[in-house]
Amino acid sequence: MDYVPAMYATFWALVPPVVAIALALITKEVYSSLLAGCVVGALLTEGFAPWRSFETLFLTLMEGIDLKIFFFDVLLGAIVVLFARSGGSRAFGEWASRRVRSRRGAVTATAGLGCLIFLDDYFNCLTVGAIMQPITDRCRVSREKLSFIIDATAAPVCILAPISSWAAAVSSYIPADYSHVNGFALFIQAIPYNFYALLMLWLVFLVALTGRDFGPMYRREQLAIRQEPPRPKTAPEGRDRPRGRAVDLLVNCFSPLAIEEFRRVLSPGGAFVYVVPSEKHLWELKQVLYDRPYPNQVKQTPYPGFSYQEIRHVEAVIHLPCQEDIHALFQMTPYYWKTPRSGSERLAALTALDVTISFDIHVFCRD
Repeated sequence: MDYVPAMYATFWALVPPVVAIALALITKEVYSSLLAGCVVGALLTEGFAPWRSFETLFLTLMEGIDLKIFFFDVLLGAIVVLFARSGGSRAFGEWASRRVRSRRGAVTATAGLGCLIFLDDYFNCLTVGAIMQPITDRCRVSREKLSFIIDATAAPVCILAPISSWAAAVSSYIPADYSHVNGFALFIQAIPYNFYALLMLWLVFLVALTGRDFGPMYRREQLAIRQEPPRPKTAPEGRDRPRGRAVDLLVNCFSPLAIEEFRRVLSPGGAFVYVVPSEKHLWELKQVLYDRPYPNQVKQTPYPGFSYQEIRHVEAVIHLPCQEDIHALFQMTPYYWKTPRSGSERLAALTALDVTISFDIHVFCRD
């Protein structure tokens, strides 16, 4: 007679899944929560005997391993790494960001990308979410609708795709008594009867193309249209730009101008100080280096998202008493890399030099 646990078919049989679900919601850790649920189940099965509970847990886990699924997941992981290293998902995100200009286009592109990534539903959610979140935020699509589109395409498209983790799992569920049945062929034959997956994909594209929303989703979409798009907490896949908190002051002195990044990190009302060389900056040095010295170009350029406050001019003369100081200053300028040899030789012959340093300090305010 088979062993029947004392708590079989009682209220206590519900405790393991309740523990697993509760811990998953509290800790946001799925694997450790599932393991805790399994441990509780083993303890209840063996009457809280530690060693017998450990044996039951170990044997149950070992007997439940399907090598086909195991090797499939290993190969799937290799493909995931290949996608990430090749930059395919990042390239799609950059391509879509240049072409998607409307809310309908953003939602449709999300659904389309969800159908293209059919290897695994978890990989689908992670990849599509990371790529499309900045695009849908810019087009003022609510995060709730983005979550719905991703979730409603991930599992349905995977259960319909012959090459997916679901195909391997479903094919392995054929009982041993039906060894004459080909699991993969049965999976293919069952595709037309996956009514949930087929109807859900139809519904997703219907909602995406018509732009019709209802119920709580309609209210969230209307709120997203009126509000400022949320600022992403993390960068899209393939980018390593940090996402820090906003700052109140930025100073850019003789550095490349990344105005979009400055606008992102600078809080509204914050100050942006941009220091550039003025017309006569290092004029005496250029008189030595070049036969026809040229003044620096001075211009006042407006930048989107910023308003001009003022321009301050700062000028002074510095004395370089020796050739070592003259050469050190020369090395710190871009002229060091593009000066003719004759100019460099004239500068090397000097033993002292008075040089004008002149800057224009442009002060902007973040709108």
